Formats: sequence, C-alpha cells, structure tokens
Amino acid sequence: MQIEKRLHFYSPQSNHYQSRMSLFMIGRVMQSDAGIDCLSPCCLIREDVTGVMLFVSKLDAMIYAKNLSIEEKHQWEVYDFRDINPTEMIMNIHPLEGRFLAVIVFGFNADVYDRIRMPNGRLCVSHYQDIFTVNEKLSVLSPVQLLFSNENFDAMNEYWKDFYIDFCSEIEKQNKISYFDLEEHASMALKIIRKNKGCRDQYSVVTPETQYNVAHYSIPQSEWIISYLKYNDVN
Repeated sequence: MQIEKRLHFYSPQSNHYQSRMSLFMIGRVMQSDAGIDCLSPCCLIREDVTGVMLFVSKLDAMIYAKNLSIEEKHQWEVYDFRDINPTEMIMNIHPLEGRFLAVIVFGFNADVYDRIRMPNGRLCVSHYQDIFTVNEKLSVLSPVQLLFSNENFDAMNEYWKDFYIDFCSEIEKQNKISYFDLEEHASMALKIIRKNKGCRDQYSVVTPETQYNVAHYSIPQSEWIISYLKYNDVN
C-alpha cells in the first residue's frame, strides 16, 4: 500500500530492519489525540501479550486485513514493514515500557475439525514473538534498527516441513506475486472461511492439542492446508 500524504509512522523505505523474511504490517489511517494523521498498526492484545502484528506472508496479511475490514467496518490495509518508521512507532506505542514486542505471524489457528477459527469474528493467528529492548534515549535522532531472530524462522520451516522444502524461501517467492493476483487469492481464501460459520466461538471445537494446528492458504492447491506440528507459542 502506498500513501502520498504525510502520515505519522509512515516513511517509505526508512525501516532498515534485518530479517530472513520480508515482514508486512496491517494498519489503518486515523487521527491521534493531538489531531495528527497517523497510521495505526494492528496489535495483538491478550492477557499475556501485547504487540504489533507482523506477517511473514503478504497473502496472510491481506486475508486478515480483508476480514478485519468487514468485521470492524474500518478500512485496514497491508503495508511493507520497510515503509514504517519503527522509531516513531515504538516511541508512541511503548514509550515507557522499555521494550518493543513484535508478534511474528505465520498462519492461522484451526479447530479439531480443521476449521479456521474466528473468535468474535477475528481470525485467530499462530505466531512467535520477538522482544526488543528499547533504549531510554530513543529518539528520531537515534533511530532503532530491529534485528529479528533466525530461530523463529527456523521453527517456521520445521512447522511446515511436510508441505514445503523451505517454507521461508517459498513464502518469499510468493510475496513477490503481483498485488492484483494476491488480492484474488486472498478473496478466495476468505470466501472459503466465511462460508464456514462453524469456525466462530459457539461452534469451534478446541482441545489442548488442536491449539497448535496452523492453517495456511496454499496457492498451488487453491485450498487451506493444516500443519499439526506442536510449537511453543500460540494465540
């Protein structure tokens, strides 16, 4: 998503983070309390975690943004994380916590019947976390550079080993597909989910084991695929 006007947090190609995979953020334009137009990031907020959601798959991000726009009646869009000023964002989101938590999303959670879960209408994401210590002297004059752990990407490869020789490499290739084509795939993937109303809370069947089921929409197969490998951090 490209923006022509000046927005707080949005600064094309200003984010020089280091990561094995490209990262994508979901955001919507809104006004701050001071009346300044800013790009508000989509955050995961739970009792045990509050962090900015970053997707390794642009397709997953588009699916999540489309569904969120429908549920909340607000327009959410997908942004390349390289176009987001992390220093401005951290200073405004976590000014006093001394840390920045990134929620690295690599799929969606499915129930015992392999139905994609949508608690309260929101897609339930599967993720790992990266926690960064924030210097108290952080300012626009001393910008932060985020270095994402390779351990999380190794774990993703392990999770999807039955479907991909190298999940990270394959998703990186997929991220280069044209926006128009990815948009069509995202619409199809979401259509399949929303047709199945059994994925909402009152019908969803979850056990201690199925909380680790991770779903991903396969473009070559034109259907959702599920990995059942247990991992250490779930939502």
